[in-house]
Amino acid sequence: MADNTQAQSTLLAHQALTHPGHIVGAAVDVSTMIGGVVHIWQANIETTANLTAGLDFIEIQGSPDATLNNWQRIGMYMPSGTAATDTAFDAGEDIGQTVLSVATTAGKTTGVLIYIVDATGVAESEWAEVATVATDDTVTVVDGILVAKTTDDHMFTQASRWAHYVDLSGYLRLRVVVQHYGATGSDWRVYAVLEAVTDFE
Repeated sequence: MADNTQAQSTLLAHQALTHPGHIVGAAVDVSTMIGGVVHIWQANIETTANLTAGLDFIEIQGSPDATLNNWQRIGMYMPSGTAATDTAFDAGEDIGQTVLSVATTAGKTTGVLIYIVDATGVAESEWAEVATVATDDTVTVVDGILVAKTTDDHMFTQASRWAHYVDLSGYLRLRVVVQHYGATGSDWRVYAVLEAVTDFE
């Protein structure tokens, strides 16, 4: 039976992006990789509409050269331009909890991706998918939270996620570039990884 060997590379560490601004992720050497999937997560962390066409996007780029800046666009994604809703936690929540107490459930419906901002920092913040909602009472998420929450923490709607398959046989390097220069906008959080096949038997 055939199997394959996979390896994960960080394209963008989980980090904040202040509007206006951009991030150029570290170039990853993909010369020994066959193919893979780029996974990207984005979130708005303010209640301001954030998108201007052509000025706000996340781009996957590949280069056929080991050192030259001959980058080619492989894929481009535009986050939601709708203003996010901001909801504070009504109570503290333990690690693993799925039923989260909130002051309001505005903007939260089944299947919506939310971003939970932890007051202690980016590393403790996380994305979650809404499973069910009890109006102005609780939001139930699909997976238990990874970090305990307090009433200082918030959740925002209008988060985004994408998965993009890349045939790496034509590239030596891969990176992700984030541009956020629209005339108005909210600050973002972003994260991206490459899960690639390095060997197939």
